[in-house]
Order: sequence, then C-alpha cells, then structure tokens
Amino acid sequence: MYAKISSIKLLEPVLLIAGLSISFIAMILLADKDIIPVLLVLSVGCIAVSLCLKEPLYFVLGYFLVVPLYLENPEGVTTGQIIFLSYTILLAVFYLYMPLITGRLKLETTLDKLFLLLTFILPFASVLGLLNGASAYTAFGEITYFAGVFAYFALRYYMDNTRFQKGLIFLIFLTLFYVIARNAYYYQEIIMQAYMPWQVEKARVASNEVLILFLSTICTVTFVYMNDIKYKAAALVFLGVAVASLVLTQSRGYWLSYAIAFILIFLLVNRKKKVQMTLYFTTITVLIIVIAKIYFATYFDLVISALILRFESIATSTQADISVLERIDESAAVLSKIIMNPIAGYGFGTEYVKFIYFERIHISTSYVHNGYLAAWYKFGLFGLILMVGICISIFRNAYKIFRENSGLIHKIFSLSIIATLAGMMFVNNTSPQFLAFDSFLLITIMASYCSQFLPVNASEETHI
Repeated sequence: MYAKISSIKLLEPVLLIAGLSISFIAMILLADKDIIPVLLVLSVGCIAVSLCLKEPLYFVLGYFLVVPLYLENPEGVTTGQIIFLSYTILLAVFYLYMPLITGRLKLETTLDKLFLLLTFILPFASVLGLLNGASAYTAFGEITYFAGVFAYFALRYYMDNTRFQKGLIFLIFLTLFYVIARNAYYYQEIIMQAYMPWQVEKARVASNEVLILFLSTICTVTFVYMNDIKYKAAALVFLGVAVASLVLTQSRGYWLSYAIAFILIFLLVNRKKKVQMTLYFTTITVLIIVIAKIYFATYFDLVISALILRFESIATSTQADISVLERIDESAAVLSKIIMNPIAGYGFGTEYVKFIYFERIHISTSYVHNGYLAAWYKFGLFGLILMVGICISIFRNAYKIFRENSGLIHKIFSLSIIATLAGMMFVNNTSPQFLAFDSFLLITIMASYCSQFLPVNASEETHI
C-alpha cells in the first residue's frame, strides 16, 4: 500500500457531514419544486455516504464519476461545478494535506515529488496574481484548471488495488464516451438547424478534444496489440467513432496531434505490427469513405469539402489564417511581459493586452493559447520547468514500462500514454494543455499510473 493515511474513524464524521450538507443544499435549492426530486437527492446522498463509509476507495472513484459535471463550461458557476470542487477539496484534505501534516505522505518517485511541488505552487500563483492586480475571482478561479492535480495522491493510494483499477478504467471510458455522445448530439443539432450549405461546412464542436485524442490513441494501440478478434473488432468500432468525432471538431492542432501519435505508435511497434497497421488502416479508411459516399452523399460532400478546406488551410495558416496570426501576435504580447519578469511570473488572473484581428480592437485578458508561454507567464521560469519536467518524467517512465513490462494491458496503456502525451505536447503550442482542466486531469492519471507501475530495476526509484 502506498501510504497510511486517515483512518475510517476520521473519515466517517467528515463524509457524513459532507453527505448531509450536500443533501440539505439540494433540499434548499429544490424547496419550491416537487418533493419527489428532494427525496431522491436525499436518498442518493445517504446511500453514497454509506457506501463510502464501508469502502473508502469508492469515495475516490466517486470523484471521477462526477468529472462530467465540470467538463461542461457554461457561463457563471453551476451547482454541478460547486459539487465537483467541494469533492476536490475533500479529496485533497484526506489524501494530501492530512498525510503531509502528520508526516505519513510518502514520496517514492520523482513524479510524487514533482506533483507535491505543483500543489504548493498553485496557491502561490493565486497570491501572486492578486499582488499583480488580478481580481480575486480570476486569481482563485484559474486554480480550478488544475483541480485534477489534487487527485494524484488519492490515485497513488489505491492504484495497486485491483477493484480500484477496474472501477477507474470503467469510469474513464464512461467519461470518454459521454464526451463523444455529447459532441455528436451538439453536431447533429447544428446540422439539423442549418439551412445554407456554408453552415454545414462551418459546423464544428470543439470541446474536450484532448479526451477524444486519448480515446483515438488507446483504441489504435488496442487494435494493433489485441489478437482476439472480438476485442480487435470492438477497438476498431470505437476507433472509428473517436476519429470521426476528432475530425468533426475541425481542430487542426488535434488532427496533427493524432497524426503524431499514430506515427509514434508505428515507430515503436515491431515490423509485423507495422505491416498490419499499414494494411488494416489503409483498407478501413477506403471502406469508410466509400460507404459514407454511397449512403450519406448529401451531407458527405458538404462535410468533406469543409474538411478539405480546413486541411488545406494548415499549409497557409501562418500567412492567411486570422486565428493563427492572432495567436502569433498574442504570443509576442505575452513574451514581452515575460521578458520583464521572467523568474517569478505574474500569477493567476493577471491580464495583458492583445489585439483581436476580426473586430480590430484591443482587449485585456489573462488567457494564453500557447501552453508553454502560459506556464511561464503565470508560474515563472520555475513553474515552466516543473510542468515540462512532469511531462518528461511521464515519458521516461511510460517508455520503461513499455519496454520492460511484458503484460499486454501494460503495453497498451504505456504506449497510449507515450503517443497521447506526444500529441499533447505538440498541440500545447496553440491549445494550452497546461491551462485546461481535462488535459491536466489526464496528465495526472498518466503520472499516477507511471509512478505505480515503474519496473523495480528501471532506476533508483522504488516500485510500489
């Protein structure tokens, strides 16, 4: 077991209070509505508390069950977001801060130490932002981008538990399929409401692309490594759905990220699997295009023409694409600020001025599209090195697992991590993986896996 932390006696009263508090809040919110929803919420709350008291690992799994509440990004603060962030605080208290205060938090790998440093630097960035004139709402609000970081030590605590592993895998894939289904629904709504061809061509649903990238990658690796025809067929179906969803986001950066992930997979597998990948994926691509052309000709031509234009724009984006030119200009503005204070940075919520090409106006914002510059701007040079160091350590550990662990599941997971993270590091130049909740939650899960299953003889780090 990774660490001896809070006992069940200590966990019981806090979980009971938390469960009852959530239930009472729900009752207050629903007071003017029918009594049945109130009773349902109260019953679910009581059942959840009882289950967590019996098996604390379900408390951690419950965190990943409510992740979809935070993947939506509506205006303002929703009840679902409040529930998720409250859950995050409880998770951090029990599996990070209390073990740290009592001296029972074990730091057994490099990633353990790096994530502990990251949890220290986050509140520092909020304070630094306030000192640099940021509003309290943004200075503390931007820390929620890193909410997943606080789940790292909880994952490390239970990662060696077989039931927890199965439950976590189930919940991760449940979340991935939720994202696919939600994006498909939104895309269908756009298509159905379109009455001009150009509206179909411009249709896109760019939300949680990194999760779709991960699903596409792991399905690719599963298809390559699985010998059982049933698993191979299932992986192929899910791969087709995931890649289609990724394509329909019309996010060029993520298209290139998947291409990088695919090439990396191709380079790391043996010669036999290289031949299989070339044969299978070429055949499948041709078949999909032919079938779609035959049965969905009306929409197919419009969508394909839009995608071709989008692909062609990649080559000319630095000369003609307004969004790319705007981000280049934005990066220059951020870099000019960084040069004036490269060591400490400016913290969360600190604004800079950028030019909006389409509207021809200047605005103040704290959001930075280049993830590397975002980390440097908000955390200073140390924070940038820390973020990149975490990614390098994940790469190194995942590669060692891939090379030295003969288990099929570990081959699939480790290679998926390597390929996905490579794509994320690329797209980080235009879509900030270091400043997105879903991206850093994924990095946190990758890191906890790599720390747990690093081979004993891989380095001086101790295997758990």
